[in-house]
Amino acid sequence: MGALETESLRVESVLAGFLDGQRPDGDRAAQESASIQTLDRLVQTLSELRCFLDHLAGTAPAISLDLHNATSGIRLGRLSDMLAGRETDVPAADGAVDFF
Repeated sequence: MGALETESLRVESVLAGFLDGQRPDGDRAAQESASIQTLDRLVQTLSELRCFLDHLAGTAPAISLDLHNATSGIRLGRLSDMLAGRETDVPAADGAVDFF
């Protein structure tokens, strides 16, 4: 998850530069293009992790967890709610890309 975060931050930085009107050239342009291509791998990796966790959810034995404590450090309220089982109505992805 840390590697996904690091790669996402790199892509975010490149996209922020594009949105600010920066247009790299030469080697830097090639490096930034490779960073943007990483976005596809990030999406694929997250999709596979979702499949893995869906499989675990269906096969793992029942265990007792303190979800309030486990989610207490998560700053994104909606994510915390979802992980704690307080929200399950998540809209399906439609293929659109939202930057903000």
